[in-house]
Amino acid sequence: MEPRDHVAKAQRIEASLRKLDPDDDPEMIIETCMLAATHYFNAALHAEGITNQLMDHAHTFRPTLDGYVKKPGAALQAAMKPLKFIEQLRPGHCRGTEPLSRAIMDKCLQSLEEAKIGFLAIVGGAARSAVWRVV
Repeated sequence: MEPRDHVAKAQRIEASLRKLDPDDDPEMIIETCMLAATHYFNAALHAEGITNQLMDHAHTFRPTLDGYVKKPGAALQAAMKPLKFIEQLRPGHCRGTEPLSRAIMDKCLQSLEEAKIGFLAIVGGAARSAVWRVV
């Protein structure tokens, strides 16, 4: 996918996220935040030239970013931190039995917003570009 496609998909996922209730749908909120943030992450990876639109990541840690010729810049690394927080919620809360609180839901939603702001700052105009190049 091109950066603009990732951004458009993330925005559609966020529209679905707004239909969920933190008290009734906590696992889905975590999963939906993860999916939306990952699309923004991939858009930033493509825009920064670390990956091309044929390579997407499902996580910040798998596959690692160490094997690429170009390394993530400081802004990308900073934007990855709130996405990592969301990733860390999934094993215990979505696949495990750790209790979910409203505070965790609020932090998850806040982390999505922080990740989105950071990744979109990297993506910039590539989110609107009609043409994108393979790097």
